[in-house]
Amino acid sequence: MVTRCPACGSLAVRPRAAAGRTRSYKVFPLLPLPDDLLIPTCRTCRSEWLDTETQRRLGEALRNSFEALLRHMAWREIERLSLHLSLRRLERLLGLAQGYLSRLSAGDGNPSVQLVLLLRIVADGAPEILTTIDRFWALAPTEEELGMVQEKTKQHRGFAAMDREAHRELARSGGKAAHEYGLAHAFDTDTAREAGRKGGATTAQNRVHQATAGRRGGLSLRTKLQIVRRADDVLTDEDRRAANLARQALKKLPVPNRRELARLLGLSKVMLRQLIKGDEIPARPLIALILLLSKHPEVIPSLSSLWTQLDSPVLPDQGTAEAVSCRSDC
Repeated sequence: MVTRCPACGSLAVRPRAAAGRTRSYKVFPLLPLPDDLLIPTCRTCRSEWLDTETQRRLGEALRNSFEALLRHMAWREIERLSLHLSLRRLERLLGLAQGYLSRLSAGDGNPSVQLVLLLRIVADGAPEILTTIDRFWALAPTEEELGMVQEKTKQHRGFAAMDREAHRELARSGGKAAHEYGLAHAFDTDTAREAGRKGGATTAQNRVHQATAGRRGGLSLRTKLQIVRRADDVLTDEDRRAANLARQALKKLPVPNRRELARLLGLSKVMLRQLIKGDEIPARPLIALILLLSKHPEVIPSLSSLWTQLDSPVLPDQGTAEAVSCRSDC
């Protein structure tokens, strides 16, 4: 279907596939797109126009490329580290579940950006840097680390000083007041039941979508557990002290501002703020990453350029291409 270009007015917008196209996506400023991805493009001015369906296909292609590239980068660092120690010992040092690194090597699972950064730092500094992590988990902090825990934290006031229960009570009061003044939409029982029935019937018709969403949700949960602890996790005193050390070290990293810090760690600004305030407890892989960055700040410039050195996609060796390629059921 040919449509008119809003930029130049030419009747020349057609779906077009091309090689060498890239997009900025999350931590990657230049993430390669599949050559066969069709994007409506004006043949006169080369402007691209994304409708809803194209945006959906583009988002899916970017997500698949992002996950495949992270899997390959993790596999590459795991191969380097396997020369120095067993994968099981590495999993214990980084706070990962048993067998997780083996699954990543086989192309199963999606590593987080933070885990890829951590593996890169450890691989570049192995075997000496492994001693730093080993001593930290052995609970032998230095005097400087102990002083960091004892430092006074920023005192919050007003809304920021309230606990979550107070926040919920305020939100409940606001919702109740909105209904009293007639500013909120109210569902009666029959309307809500009918809306739920229609939504459930529509979703249940697509079994493939349900299976894909369930699998992706499981992978996303395992990836998130490399960043923060679950709300129902039982935390020991050692976990709380390690998290406090990481929180204090996070504030002292030599990075110009929090936006750059979030970009360096591959975190959203909201997640970074929650970690600094203590609303979220960092998981062991993220604690180890923050610890190593505070101990070795000289590696920060090289990590900042890690995501920008991908002008062309890095492909694995032929023998492992099947294991780390992005499969259709990612």
